[in-house]
Amino acid sequence: MKNSKYLFQLILVWLCCLVASNAFAVTYYCEATKKVDPNGEFSKEKIKKWKYANKLEDMGDKAFISRCSFSSIANRVTCDRYKVDHIERSAILNPETLIYDLYIKKYYY
Repeated sequence: MKNSKYLFQLILVWLCCLVASNAFAVTYYCEATKKVDPNGEFSKEKIKKWKYANKLEDMGDKAFISRCSFSSIANRVTCDRYKVDHIERSAILNPETLIYDLYIKKYYY
C-alpha cells in the first residue's frame, strides 16, 4: 500500500510538471540587505530608504528577473524586468530518499 501511494504521488507530480503553466508560476521577492557599487557599500539607511530588491518569476520553462527600487518620480517601488535566456537545472541528492530528485536552478539573462 505504501509503494502504491508513493507511485501515485510520483505520477501526480510528473503530470503537474507536464502541464506547467502560469497557474504553477512561483514568484520570489527578496529585499536587499547589502548593496555595493564601485564607490563602496551602501548604508543600511540608504538601502531601507530606496527599498532595493530583486524579484524572480519562475513559470517552469521561462522566467523573468527584476531589479526593484523606490522611484521618487513614481512615488512607489518600480522594477526593471529582464527575460531569462537560459535556465540550468542541476540534480542533487535527496538525503531522505538517496535519489537525485532535487534540483538547483540557475537563471541566466
